[in-house]
Amino acid sequence: MQAQILTLIMPAMAMIFAVVFVVLWWQDRTRSHILAYASWFAAITVAILLQTWIFGAIGPMEVLAFHWISSAGLIALLWGLAKRRGGRIPLLTYILLTACSSVILWYARVYGEQEVLLMTQNTNAAMLLALGAFNEWRSVRRSVADRALMWILTGFAAYGFFRPSMTILARSQMTMEQYQTSIFFTINVTVTTLLAMLVAMALIATIYAGNMQEQQVKSEIDPLSGLRMRGAFETEARNMIDEAFRANAPVSLILADIDHFKKVNDSFGHVVGDRAIARFGKLIDQLIRSGDVSGRVGGEEFCVLVWDCAVADAAQLAERIRLSLARPNHSDDADHVPITASFGVAQWRESESYAQLFERADKALYAAKGNGRNQVASEGKAPLGDSGLVVPLAAHRSAQQARLAR
Repeated sequence: MQAQILTLIMPAMAMIFAVVFVVLWWQDRTRSHILAYASWFAAITVAILLQTWIFGAIGPMEVLAFHWISSAGLIALLWGLAKRRGGRIPLLTYILLTACSSVILWYARVYGEQEVLLMTQNTNAAMLLALGAFNEWRSVRRSVADRALMWILTGFAAYGFFRPSMTILARSQMTMEQYQTSIFFTINVTVTTLLAMLVAMALIATIYAGNMQEQQVKSEIDPLSGLRMRGAFETEARNMIDEAFRANAPVSLILADIDHFKKVNDSFGHVVGDRAIARFGKLIDQLIRSGDVSGRVGGEEFCVLVWDCAVADAAQLAERIRLSLARPNHSDDADHVPITASFGVAQWRESESYAQLFERADKALYAAKGNGRNQVASEGKAPLGDSGLVVPLAAHRSAQQARLAR
């Protein structure tokens, strides 16, 4: 009876937090990652109640049902954490890990290898938690709540690796009935429940920290383009570069400039020019990830710092933005004014400052303009655009010098 009462603590707590996260999600249903948090706690509730109160004899299928439900909930949590960061999870890796552990659990239950069963269940969960902690460590977010969540996940994973050995050692000296009334069982349930509660509170803290950050960002948003103003963008860019240094992750800077913007203002008026700025800002915001940083850094000049992205992939992103901007879209442009932009792309080098990175991206942008505009130029590579021309950068500089000489 004592064991059953103790095992009710965890699902009761999990059910409460599942409801809390559903309520938080309901307040802003665009934040699907919060619903993923609720899914993890709901899975904990269902899995433990099935194992403790619904199932009769715990056979192979019952073991697998518990394993699949709890693993699916944990993968949902990891998906939610990645969604919040604007990244992706290696879903196939998680599924393969769970599938392999399922095979081991099946044979362990069929052949009565209780130690293997216990070890496999805990190790699978611990590995998933460790991967989640590692991804949090690589995240560009740096709030106190985010760091706390990372360390709590790390502690939960470490306990998951450590707990089977202690449980096996304790159970080797007593029967199952004795173990379930022992101090070891009480400690296991208490520590697991406490760690899950800490994860829940850290998740709630990250939600409110994110809300505060969003409010701060809104005060730093350019009302015309909908992107960060120059000062706010440069602050975020420097923070991302610092994080890239610690995580050894590639970041690339895209610098964009609307072509012949002065002529647009002179020919069609400033109202049309403002619409062009707004259209370009909206387009950038739609095509980049939530983990990337974008801003309007000049009158018609825009920047995107792309996280965990090498220069070739960043150039592809710039090309998608360029093509989307050049494509006629009369619903967004009431005056039917064709707008194009030129792009320069550079990848951050270790120990390089933001100013140095910006200067190299600006040189690439200059090369794109020199080749006829409406181009994407990467450092060290020729600009490519609608013309399909490929000219070495040295040739661009020579052509520019010749024009200046004339």
